[in-house]
Amino acid sequence: MMSAIMLRRHLLPRLGLCLLCVAVTACDDKSEASAADGKKADAASKKDPGAKPDDPASATVEPEAAKPVKVAPPRPTPDQVKAKLAVPDANLTMADASANGQRMAQLNCAAGKMPLMGSIALIGAIAEHKTALDACAPKGDAALITWKSANKKMTDLVVVGAASPEVDACLAKAMADTKAPFGATCAAILLVGPDEGADAAAKALQGA
Repeated sequence: MMSAIMLRRHLLPRLGLCLLCVAVTACDDKSEASAADGKKADAASKKDPGAKPDDPASATVEPEAAKPVKVAPPRPTPDQVKAKLAVPDANLTMADASANGQRMAQLNCAAGKMPLMGSIALIGAIAEHKTALDACAPKGDAALITWKSANKKMTDLVVVGAASPEVDACLAKAMADTKAPFGATCAAILLVGPDEGADAAAKALQGA
């Protein structure tokens, strides 16, 4: 009987202390878990509710850089056309000339050695591309052309003043492979397509 009483006196306080420690530990674990959950909740609340972290569509898409736009040169005025036609030291000049159906007006060239009937040889070389030239302007047109030639090649070719930049580009492409009969610096008005439309365009180009 005495031993049982002594056992209760010694064990019960210790047992109570152990239970208290377990309870405190459990409370601490719950507090830490609550704190962790609170941090996760705060982090989640700061995110955009409409965004999905793993959704590629939610990523920012950079806009493509705008491509430069090519601007066509302005159509020359009659005074500018007149100035371009005035080739310095020109020794070949013809108000109107044609060869093999190809027509030119206000032809001016500064040439070195020039073959006999040089103008006919020159226009005849351009006339080899007449079909392609006429196709650029089915209703007839005219353009100011300037170029240099050497070693049977035409270089620095510039075509302006036709009805549109597209026609200018078409004419330049058609003439690009012209075999020049002599070296020179030249300028002229090129008439292409039906005569009526070409004549009207040539007059307008010169302000006549």
